[in-house]
Amino acid sequence: MTNHTNDPQAFDSLKRQAEAIEDLLPRLARRMFHLQENHPVLDMPVGQLRVCAALMRGPMTLTALSDEMNATVSAATQIADRMEKVGLVVRSLGTDDRRLRFITLSETGQELMRSRRLMRQAQAEEVLAALSPDDRTKFVEILSRALAAAQTKWNHQDHNELDPADVDLP
Repeated sequence: MTNHTNDPQAFDSLKRQAEAIEDLLPRLARRMFHLQENHPVLDMPVGQLRVCAALMRGPMTLTALSDEMNATVSAATQIADRMEKVGLVVRSLGTDDRRLRFITLSETGQELMRSRRLMRQAQAEEVLAALSPDDRTKFVEILSRALAAAQTKWNHQDHNELDPADVDLP
């Protein structure tokens, strides 16, 4: 990726593009991914919804979950505790290292998120249908590259690292 920030004209253009992205992406997401009035996730606190979305990618330690949420391990633990009480997540010990504790979506949590994902995919299809097949392909490729750049820039911790908060001590 080329860095054009030394060129004043390119910087001005980059700044205007960043301003446009900051405005457009949240507006697009809000309009494209609205929930139906009767969907159960409407009653979920945002923190719990973020945990469910993260856990759709697979089991996570509390440390990895807190990093994903940009929260403290204590805050992630409190959310996980509440979610476990209502049957959305389960805790388990690691298979390779039984000192590790993982949080996983329960069957109820998985079904809730599956139905949300299917609804959101259908909504995205409706919006993307207004674009040509070539524009849709380019749009997905550009979003994927932007996500990869953001992950490279701001992902500081390997989620597979061992953290004392994730270990059951004897």
